[in-house]
Amino acid sequence: MTRLQPMVTRHWPRDRRSVAATTDAFSLTAETFDRWGADPWNLHPTHQFRTELVASCKRHVADLLVPDQGVTVGGEGVLALVRVTTAQKANLALEDTVWSKGVRGVDIERWRVNWRDCWFLYPYDRLGSRVFESGTSGRVVDGLDFDVLLDPTEERTLKAHGTSRAGLDKIIDHRVAVGVLHHQAAARYLAHHYPELSERMFKGRNIRSFNRRWYEYIWPRNAPAMLQQPKIIVPRLVRTAEFAVDEVGYLPQDSTIALTVAMGGARLARFQALGASLFGPDDGRQARKVLLYLLGLLNSPVSIFMITAGRLRTPKGSYTVNEQLLAELPIPVLPPAQAEAVVAAVEELIAGPSETERRAAEAGIGELLYDALGLDAGQRKLLNDWAAKTDAAAGTGGPASDEQAELDFSDDPAPDDDDSAGTI
Repeated sequence: MTRLQPMVTRHWPRDRRSVAATTDAFSLTAETFDRWGADPWNLHPTHQFRTELVASCKRHVADLLVPDQGVTVGGEGVLALVRVTTAQKANLALEDTVWSKGVRGVDIERWRVNWRDCWFLYPYDRLGSRVFESGTSGRVVDGLDFDVLLDPTEERTLKAHGTSRAGLDKIIDHRVAVGVLHHQAAARYLAHHYPELSERMFKGRNIRSFNRRWYEYIWPRNAPAMLQQPKIIVPRLVRTAEFAVDEVGYLPQDSTIALTVAMGGARLARFQALGASLFGPDDGRQARKVLLYLLGLLNSPVSIFMITAGRLRTPKGSYTVNEQLLAELPIPVLPPAQAEAVVAAVEELIAGPSETERRAAEAGIGELLYDALGLDAGQRKLLNDWAAKTDAAAGTGGPASDEQAELDFSDDPAPDDDDSAGTI
């Protein structure tokens, strides 16, 4: 771990005319200044300090956890068909196994999820298979794939009725009878919306051309990762650090980023090595403790600074959580006793302490992190002041920004070209 150099304060330009004088220090252009604005709290006071924070640790968040953007249903008006409230879910009376509790960006607060009665009809199981698929005669059949007819009976039905509601109901009856279609209530519900679901277009192409069935999400992501618990989640657009732990297994919408434990490979090896360094041999609870340790660091003043300092804002004033940022958030290795103290403080913060207790617990985590990074008094004061002002401007714990809410309630697909990897 690299000890950071003492802080050297530089002043941010107050207008476009003075941008040129600071170009060497900040790599600025006048256009960039227009996006960032003249408020120094929206910007880092030194480029050097931010760079040194990134370089201070060998490991960063993206080295340890897999970042995935949440799922996208896609299609105008379709989101309302598959995202419902508890009352609507009860009225639909579909099979419980097709439902997942959902989480949107507006539901995430620092440390924990404030679930707001959101359910998704998610047609995939925890292994990533389509729930309407079944194995029969040595092959897999999707009982809701009407593009592939099973036998002459279905061919006659389609010829007589087409893909009308009555025709699809008859095909569903037949497939239930021959044992290739389960979840028939969910199947009928989706089939009754066949026209709007099957005719969805993206980039001028029908949803089927993306290797999707007519009823699928345009970006379903990797279901085992999406439904993993515990995991860390964060809104895609933030004004400050708003990372939370998900111990339920919520399905994140595309306004949310999920940070999950890898199922193999180098990331998992690094995650397990960090756990062993912090907490010793795995006693079966180590993965959760490592996640809580990471959560404590992700909501620290260092993280708030990294999220907001010297980064472009959206036109409405938010910052994007993306893979580049996650690759820069430093993760130091604290001594075991201090790591345990971080986890204990995070447990307290998740439980919902009083405001006084919250401030004390967060400050305690911050000081442990500062010690590990070797920060001097000036650097500590800068980070504490920066975090306090950023949180005050963001209204931590209050309503999410209008911009985040727009993401949560939009039918537009996220701007992916494909989701073969599922990462952001």
